[in-house]
Amino acid sequence: FGGLSTDLFGEDLFAQLAREGVDLSLVRRVARPSTLAFVSTAPGADVKYAFFKENSADRCLTAKDAAALCEGRSFGAVHVSLGAVTLEDAQMREAFYAAFAEARASGALTSFDPNVRASMIGGPPADYRRMVEEFIGAVDVAKASDADLEYLYGSETPLATIAEMWLGLGARLVVVTRGAEGATAY
Repeated sequence: FGGLSTDLFGEDLFAQLAREGVDLSLVRRVARPSTLAFVSTAPGADVKYAFFKENSADRCLTAKDAAALCEGRSFGAVHVSLGAVTLEDAQMREAFYAAFAEARASGALTSFDPNVRASMIGGPPADYRRMVEEFIGAVDVAKASDADLEYLYGSETPLATIAEMWLGLGARLVVVTRGAEGATAY
């Protein structure tokens, strides 16, 4: 599910996905530019990201698009990883929330990874946390890293406490990854 440009990058991506056998029936092709993302790494420094996303193809989706694209379809499972680049955009947030609702209504298992990138979040953590929690209430499986949860809830809140809260919001399974230390499921 997504918008994909008809520009050079979009055509190349579409062709590669088709060669790999990816079902592209939920892709909306639009004459807008592709989002460009750049990652910079330097020894001993944090990773830096730059996104060029204004008026891009993947930003054109609406909740109405989600309903139309999902109408008459059923899904075994739907997973979405959304980060600050998408979740803070109200139109995109509504589109993906609608896609979750449509998929869940058809009996699909839904899972969500908030994929927090603190350096790219414009508002305070509490605002972002509310957006994440809205999605947690709409999914069966919620996955987050310990770093994601520390950003959202602070370092003093035990991971198990957060997991219990997410279960109370509606998730049936919460998975917390801890880098080299593995993962814990609640």
